[in-house]
Amino acid sequence: MLKSRRGAEWAPLYLLVVTVIAAVLLVTVLKPILRRAAAQAGETTAEAQDIARAAIFIGQLLF
Repeated sequence: MLKSRRGAEWAPLYLLVVTVIAAVLLVTVLKPILRRAAAQAGETTAEAQDIARAAIFIGQLLF
């Protein structure tokens, strides 16, 4: 009877430890992925600005 009660007291602690480990692993995996995505988005934005400037320039020449 005491064993089941002790197990019940430790269950939330084990759940907390597993949750913390999972969170650390997720951050470790997702952080580099998000950094690469942000860098790629910045490059794409710069290219889009160049294309937009060229389109505006051509539009001004034609009209």
